Amino acid sequence: MLKVSRRKDGTVAVSLNLYEALVLKSLPERIRRLLTDPDFSDRTVLRLFPRAYRDPAKDREYRRLLGEDLLRRKLAGVEAFEKSLRRMRVKQLRAEITVRAEDYDLWLGFVNDMRLVLGTELEIEEDDWSDDAFDASHPRAEDLALLHYLSWLEEELLQASGFPLPRITPPESPRDSGSGKGEGPADKST
Repeated sequence: MLKVSRRKDGTVAVSLNLYEALVLKSLPERIRRLLTDPDFSDRTVLRLFPRAYRDPAKDREYRRLLGEDLLRRKLAGVEAFEKSLRRMRVKQLRAEITVRAEDYDLWLGFVNDMRLVLGTELEIEEDDWSDDAFDASHPRAEDLALLHYLSWLEEELLQASGFPLPRITPPESPRDSGSGKGEGPADKST
């Protein structure tokens, strides 16, 4: 089970099973291939580097001025992610990864970039894709499971940093309200 916590020294501890850690170790190369020689006509690369301006001339100028810095930042995220995984400690079938305070933003950026890559490759375009039923026989089932896992990891990283996340609760179903069993706000007997 994944557990993420911030330590007093500012580092973040990511504790997970060894299989999950090995899956994470395979991810940097996947993004590095896209970033090494980015083809800005590729929609996955465009998802990582979205257009800043609708006007093509302004967007070209933006990429000329900031493109290298953006690319360097993403490659630094790949490197920080890899380094922390190389430092992981393994005990039995558990792994503990320490994310240094100075690498936290890069790590979070890498996890988010990997989610963007997977979502684009899976052609997920809706904001609320997480309610779709999981089909283990789908040819890209592993990538979809990985996308869910990385979303969970990203949420855990944000919570460990103290980032306030909204509590999302499912809407009340008709059978939950006013059942007369003293379970909801409709019960005024007490």
